[in-house]
Amino acid sequence: MDDDYTGKEIGSYQLIKKLGYGAFGSVYLASHRYLNRTTAVKVLHPRYSNSQQELEAFFQEARILDSLKHRHILPVIDVGIHDDLVYMMSEYAPNDSLHARILQRKPALLPMKDALLIISQIGQALQHAHGHNIVHRDLKPSNILFNEKGDALLADFGIAVLLENGTAVSPGAAGTVPYMAPEQFEGKVSLKSDQYALACIAYELLTGHWPIKGPPVSDFATWGHKHQHEDPIPLRDRNYDIASHISNAIMKALAKDRAQRHMNVALFIAQMTTDVHFLDMAEMPTVIYPEHLLPKSSPQVAKKTITQWLSEGKCLYREKRFAEAVFSFEQAIQLGHKEAQIFYLLGNMLRELKRLDDALDAYEQAIQLAPHNDIFYNSKGNVLAEQKEYKKALDAYEQALKVAPNKAILHKNRADTLRNLEYYQEAIEAYEHVTRLEPYNTVLKVKVYIGKGETLLELRNREEALKAYEQAIVLESNNATLHTVRGDILWRLKRNEQALEAYQQAIKLKPDDPDLYRKLGSTLKTLGRTRDAQQAYEKAQLLGTQV
Repeated sequence: MDDDYTGKEIGSYQLIKKLGYGAFGSVYLASHRYLNRTTAVKVLHPRYSNSQQELEAFFQEARILDSLKHRHILPVIDVGIHDDLVYMMSEYAPNDSLHARILQRKPALLPMKDALLIISQIGQALQHAHGHNIVHRDLKPSNILFNEKGDALLADFGIAVLLENGTAVSPGAAGTVPYMAPEQFEGKVSLKSDQYALACIAYELLTGHWPIKGPPVSDFATWGHKHQHEDPIPLRDRNYDIASHISNAIMKALAKDRAQRHMNVALFIAQMTTDVHFLDMAEMPTVIYPEHLLPKSSPQVAKKTITQWLSEGKCLYREKRFAEAVFSFEQAIQLGHKEAQIFYLLGNMLRELKRLDDALDAYEQAIQLAPHNDIFYNSKGNVLAEQKEYKKALDAYEQALKVAPNKAILHKNRADTLRNLEYYQEAIEAYEHVTRLEPYNTVLKVKVYIGKGETLLELRNREEALKAYEQAIVLESNNATLHTVRGDILWRLKRNEQALEAYQQAIKLKPDDPDLYRKLGSTLKTLGRTRDAQQAYEKAQLLGTQV
């Protein structure tokens, strides 16, 4: 049993009642000594207070909550250490959790209006968090609380993760198994993982069942297999009163492959609440971004038609104002516009903004709408390659080649991917095929010779690699990097006079690079030209100091 701190004072607050406890801490109701004010206080179990890792996780949750000020996210008030107690104060939500409400009404369901309102409010909270690249990772009914006004609040960001550039990460498997997305069981997480969890909750509220029926929650492996392979029973088979568009929106959010889910939570909620007139306009979902991404001319989303949003988006795209253009295109999509070219442009902009998972989703949507366009498959492959998902990238390029089998750039991208997968012989054959397809495309041939040269170096075939780089130099003689690599290969082949000439040529093209002078010095030293080598080293040191 954990320690009970009821009656203890933390600053001006006194802990007056234990509200609950978990594996890492207990939550108390606290009353202010002088003001008519109550707050909830989470206290970390003492056995974790000496763990730097647990302390950092605790304070990280507080920092996340403090950064995510939103009407439907539980606000943090204070965090600190008092008399060796590690604590975090937040707003007290007196109207129980969603989990408690579900249990209180069983076997009856919450009214449809209440269920959709809760999902819409939590959807807004999630979209706000996702706008800051934060994934909650443990969305479940017990982490949805209700404040004094009855509004839903998203709580407990204890295992939340911050994504880099919106790209999926692998923080390890964690969460609550009935609500975990398939990829979470493999230790991976993205913004789409929260969408899946929200869909699980929506399914439960509208049918009274979890979408996946599993064994005891301790059987992690079986739950994982079920989430990854077992399809939920359609909602209308359990509750025929559910409208088709609501069922369809939830089932899409429950897709096993995250690329098949909605582009974001806002679009999921928008499609689920289409034609729902009883929700207050303030609760209707909208695509939420950090302030710096909102269109500068209009901080509020004005009511515009699809045509107006598209026109505005295309103008912003031409001006390379990508964040604002994305906003406009997503508003058009939210209103129901489906056009492959728009999703393709959206993908291009999201890639420029380094929102790679979102870009991938946009290209996937474009492919679904126009499955015979090789450009869409190629773009998908490029993003996957950027994410180092090389096997998936190879599949995308090969899909593109089925549509356009003689397109040289597709064969070149395939060859690069084969090289990254260490399928070196296949890569060389693919590079040679490109030169036969495009014998007069100089720019492409240079890239092909470089790729072929890098592959041959991996195979330690330096003589053939040298030939490849020399072919590239014939086509692009003013490229210092090519001359440098040629010099490196010649030096390893102990052809030092030729290596010296290659480094000297590189220096002519890039005279301020200290690394080139170091290479020059090493080569001169090998040739016995000690004084010249010393001068080269001194030049390298001088340039390095200037840098």
